[in-house]
Amino acid sequence: MAKARVLLVALVMVSIAATGWAGPVSPPAWRGYAGTNYQEWQFSTDANPAAPELSFGRTEFADIQPGAYSSGWFDGDLVFGSRQGFWDLGSAGRISVDVPSYSQPRGFSELGFKEVWVQVTYFKDLSAKPVVTVPGAQPVGDPVITLVEYAPFGGSWYEELTKWRVYTNFGTEEILITSDAKWGSLVDSVVVDSVFVAEPASMTLMVLGGLVLAIRKRFRHLK
Repeated sequence: MAKARVLLVALVMVSIAATGWAGPVSPPAWRGYAGTNYQEWQFSTDANPAAPELSFGRTEFADIQPGAYSSGWFDGDLVFGSRQGFWDLGSAGRISVDVPSYSQPRGFSELGFKEVWVQVTYFKDLSAKPVVTVPGAQPVGDPVITLVEYAPFGGSWYEELTKWRVYTNFGTEEILITSDAKWGSLVDSVVVDSVFVAEPASMTLMVLGGLVLAIRKRFRHLK
């Protein structure tokens, strides 16, 4: 019986190593290009507000507001698999992040829109999935949920990817990750990507407008 238990623990540890996850499942192809912003919080320490471990663009901080029955920050536990550094938000706790907008021309809503991708890794057993909202933005498509790791004693880690579209330049977008009001939520990481997308019709108008101005300047020079 003792040998069987040792073998079971060994198999569990191999499973954890095989399913370990070290980054977002769904990085956008445009990450790192000019005009994009990228922030990744792995919560490797209990710092609050928390600086992102990885970023591209202006660095922002995540503000963690634990709710009722929160156990705070965990450094890792075999019960939760290979995850190290995550927050128990408790009941109705919240993580809020402000993502900067790059300065865009006048008529932001007419020239294009800003796309925001939010990826949250959370644990699900008795705890539940947190809710992601971006005030003032419109959701694009359905959330995509991916299993990233089985925990050895029940429960699993999942990543949820939500996409949002912003038509008004507020200067910054606020991303809210709110834990389940009844069961609470455990959050291991938050990844936010954003990019300004120019609409093709608007870009055509901008190009034509530039040609008109160039022709006018040319005629003025010939006079």
